[in-house]
Amino acid sequence: MDYSLFDIGDICPTVEGQWDAIRASRPEYYSPFFSRRFIKIAAPERPQTQVVIASEHERVVGVLPFERAGQSGYPVCRMINDAHGFIGDARNVDFNSLLSAAGVTTFVAHADPNPVLPRFETFGSSKSFLCDLSVENGTYSDWLRSHSKTIAKQRQKSNKLKRELGSLRLDFDCKDHEILDQLINLKSEQYKRTHIFDKFSIPWVRRLMHRLLDQQSDPRLQLSILYAGDQLVAGHYGIREGSLLHYWFPVYRPEFSIYSPGTALFLEIINRSVQENVSKIDFGYGELPYKWKLCNVVTESYEGVYSRSRLSTAHLRARRQIEKLAKLTPGKSHIKRMRRMLFPDADARAHGG
Repeated sequence: MDYSLFDIGDICPTVEGQWDAIRASRPEYYSPFFSRRFIKIAAPERPQTQVVIASEHERVVGVLPFERAGQSGYPVCRMINDAHGFIGDARNVDFNSLLSAAGVTTFVAHADPNPVLPRFETFGSSKSFLCDLSVENGTYSDWLRSHSKTIAKQRQKSNKLKRELGSLRLDFDCKDHEILDQLINLKSEQYKRTHIFDKFSIPWVRRLMHRLLDQQSDPRLQLSILYAGDQLVAGHYGIREGSLLHYWFPVYRPEFSIYSPGTALFLEIINRSVQENVSKIDFGYGELPYKWKLCNVVTESYEGVYSRSRLSTAHLRARRQIEKLAKLTPGKSHIKRMRRMLFPDADARAHGG
């Protein structure tokens, strides 16, 4: 087995085609974050991006895209990356040699679909959520109404929204950069309001959204806007690749929260999806209540590390345990708030910003 390190722009068309073929043959790599084109689009914003290719007899066996930070490797755009890890058949791959070729001691993952790869030490797992719109014996909308009381009540709220503000209109695939900035600002305000680290305070994250919106082929940013009358009430920007939409950043204007405009937006997107050739909507990893209500496919994603150093693995495992204990600490939200006031750049540094 040969292991070679490349910048993403230096990979030849033959290898690109084999990367695409691996993804097409293995359903666990359905997420657009495994796409070579996503890595290529993101690389100008993340110049530490490289790819290790494992090959045998000129046939690509697998690839590992990563960002370098010292002796550690991380997912490309790790702050906003919802699926990552080694892409391919790992049965005969020597991960010590692969990491050595990459020039890193570890590759740290937080949403890897493969828990049993060689040299992958699992620290924990989280549910990943998907809406499969091709439900047998009916439509996904029928399934949703029968499984969620929230959805059943939404019709009343949407009718009230129409009466008080005007008819609903969905711009399913908006190309307006000013509207994207408007939604990003709304999302930033939401993060601050709910005391969550604002990803969009990092300049490269905002720039990448605009770069993705400019793409003419998949994967690209799909921007969907819900209007009531002439008022923008909710929006979503996510990644479209083929028949899959990765549901990434939904947001709504808080002054219209009584109408549950985020749910109204999702239902409008669902209603348009069939004619727009969307058959799956991926909500990614992370167990939030609304995902359980909306999704009919639940799988696992794994947190852990590929490592060629037992000491590094032990250190990362201990640090993760401390972080888990910290989450159980009484008053943790006040501690987080104070920490962000005193050290506003700490979260960005921790997430590779």
